[in-house]
Amino acid sequence: MTLHTAPPRTASDGFVLVHRTLIDTGQRLALALRLSADDRDLPGLVEIWNFYRAGLAEHHEGETQVIFPLVTQRDSAFAELEASMAGEHAELDGLLAVADRAIVATASDPTPASRASAADAVGALVDALDGHLRREEDLVIPRVVVAISADEMSAIERGFLRRIGSRRIALTVAALDETAHREHLPMPPLPWAARLALPMWRKRYRRVLAGAGITDIGGAS
Repeated sequence: MTLHTAPPRTASDGFVLVHRTLIDTGQRLALALRLSADDRDLPGLVEIWNFYRAGLAEHHEGETQVIFPLVTQRDSAFAELEASMAGEHAELDGLLAVADRAIVATASDPTPASRASAADAVGALVDALDGHLRREEDLVIPRVVVAISADEMSAIERGFLRRIGSRRIALTVAALDETAHREHLPMPPLPWAARLALPMWRKRYRRVLAGAGITDIGGAS
């Protein structure tokens, strides 16, 4: 008898899982900024924002510096699409910088107006990101699947996780795990130590969300 705890993975699954997690986390963060007037949640919101900002920036970096050049190396016709995605990444990085300044401003001057401004900036980023990721899934990922095997993509994902440090590994894996359960998506294969630590990481992630006042806002708690 063979036991399967997740659907089979393809080279596209890691992209889709990360994309869903980025959109959900950004939406929850923007909503928390807009709905809550309790300044006690600001340190938690700033922590979630810093986690989110770093994850999005590194996602773009991994695509621009590793994945897309590898696809172009194997499929020269991908070069034009690679350039188009790089341009979109640059636009999103500009919106990310605007949102970051707004979060810093509301952390130092937590007025209702500054919170609303930060919520608007994060919302604008997430709206633009959602359109970009949908284009990626329609146009880019099918080409990635042909050029890069699931095993190669798993190796790239493991390399990413090794770079980000133990605390962010815990939060990242727990966030991806939450999305995977909610969206019925396969998780990337985890080392045995990470599988053992995952229950603790889930609790830590929920505490971070609760500290930001967004445990029950959008998505799953």
